[in-house]
Amino acid sequence: MADEHVVCPYCNHKQPAAVYCGRCRVHIQHYGGVKSAIARFEADLGQMRTHVQAAAPTYQPALDALRSLGEALLGLKVNVERLSRSQREMTTLAQVGRMINSVLTMDKLLNLIMDMVINAMFAERGLLMLKDAVTGDLTVQAARNMTMESESETKSRLTISTNICSRVASEGKPILATDAQNEDQFHGMHSVMAYNLASLVCVPMKTKSGEVIGVIYVDNRIVSGAFNEDSVELLTNIANQAAVAIENAWLYESIQKETNVRMSLQRYLSPSVVEDLMKGKEGTLKLGGAKLDCSVLFADICGFTPLSESLDPEHVVRFLNEYFTAMTDIVFRHHGTLDKFIGDAIMAVFGAPMAMSDHACKAVTAAIEMQREAKRLQEEAEKKGRTGFHLRIGINSGPVIAGNIGSPSRLDYTVIGDTVNVASRLEPLASTDGIVISDATYQQVKGLVRADKLPPVKIKGRTGMVEPYEVLDLLEQEQVSDDKKNLRRHDRLDVTLFAIYRGATSSRMYQGSIKNISRGGVQLSTREIFPLGTDVTLSFSLPNGQKLTEVGGRVTHVQQLTDDKGKEYSKLGIEFTRCTDEDRERIVHAWQISSWRGGALKKI
Repeated sequence: MADEHVVCPYCNHKQPAAVYCGRCRVHIQHYGGVKSAIARFEADLGQMRTHVQAAAPTYQPALDALRSLGEALLGLKVNVERLSRSQREMTTLAQVGRMINSVLTMDKLLNLIMDMVINAMFAERGLLMLKDAVTGDLTVQAARNMTMESESETKSRLTISTNICSRVASEGKPILATDAQNEDQFHGMHSVMAYNLASLVCVPMKTKSGEVIGVIYVDNRIVSGAFNEDSVELLTNIANQAAVAIENAWLYESIQKETNVRMSLQRYLSPSVVEDLMKGKEGTLKLGGAKLDCSVLFADICGFTPLSESLDPEHVVRFLNEYFTAMTDIVFRHHGTLDKFIGDAIMAVFGAPMAMSDHACKAVTAAIEMQREAKRLQEEAEKKGRTGFHLRIGINSGPVIAGNIGSPSRLDYTVIGDTVNVASRLEPLASTDGIVISDATYQQVKGLVRADKLPPVKIKGRTGMVEPYEVLDLLEQEQVSDDKKNLRRHDRLDVTLFAIYRGATSSRMYQGSIKNISRGGVQLSTREIFPLGTDVTLSFSLPNGQKLTEVGGRVTHVQQLTDDKGKEYSKLGIEFTRCTDEDRERIVHAWQISSWRGGALKKI
């Protein structure tokens, strides 16, 4: 029939019946010919043995020679089978590499990998899990034949694989079970016994640098011995190729995302701030919507109407472009964000999207420089016989809601809230060429500027009075320094380590990612929520391969956060409560971490 297919027994290539491809014909002719010759020789040898035993049953040299010949033939058969299997595995790996390295879409790639694994391993079921980039949790990304009768059963069965996969991800070593029901290493795993898993293999997916990014798991619930050491080697090779392909897909997605974000940011941020944001640490860039403390600046040209009436449209546009360029450069120079142009007015934000502790100082310093630049532009205009102009600036500091706001067809990054409203109302209160700031801003810059307190004013839309200040000048040149870091008993190092942990009174294992570490404790990112004071037990490996197991700790700090996909996770500060001096020294020497001893910072 037209839809019948055959599979080459040596490379697993599926093709129309009786139409083997050129490569498979070589396989059939070569290996098939060798096997046929061996089979014929084996039959002939059996007949010779029968004749010799009948003709000369006591002639031992002939019998010994035939026995040796039979053993050699058996060894030849084994070698031919090994070569045949190696050929099939090499062909499988070549097919896997060729197919998965041509796909850059992550979902498509993961499903393709899973399909090829099931086919190559002749497995009944399988799943692929990747580590969460933030918390280190292993999450199922692709699965085959894991359909269950109920939701509770699905979770239970996935828990089977998760327990085994956690071990593989933590230790970076494969697990093989040829008879899981009778192997000691699985006796403590109730689920393996309850669901009658007969054979299973789980291997880590390692990048070229040796980092474990996930695991691949396959099993068989019926046949014991379905997998062996050769199966582990084949699946490990596939997993390593898959890890490279996944890294490439991640890199492609990252480049695409970075390009889009960079193009968007460059419309309203300075190049240096864009670079800082693109290279920033976790939590620096919050474009999806966040509550931030920042300073909002409004600058408006006084007397713009008579100025525009005295010029033709072409000169008005040229003047505005020159003015906006000069003012925007100043905003960018002080790490501000250009929110929008409103007619001849400018709205700028300091402290969003990149948070900064000295946003009020930067906003006021930028405002003073903007007034100086406006005065220079005025003088140039007057020299050319054109009508001069004056600038008024208002600044307020406080909480805002920042994010991409608009419709699906048009989104713009902006800030909204009462802080913005007050800043826009303060600007008209400024005198010609003046700067008015709120009390909230003044309290943050009073050591930086000379300012006069103005009478309290009532602002539309607000209850109560606002106390404005008029900025006169800087007391001294602004000097910005980094915030002083809190001294710790133990100096910490930023790392990324996969960890498995549990509550001290629970047997259920969770995954997490250690983000920094010291001889005194760790910071752990996880999807789970543990209250303050919870005792936990951790196991993790150091970069030098040393494994720390059953390290006891207590949760001393909890911070709830949201990642860039909108998923909630926790940062747990964990202080070691049960960690040997030897293990603490292993931590120190793994990175040569500094340690706070005797009131001085010493290098270990």
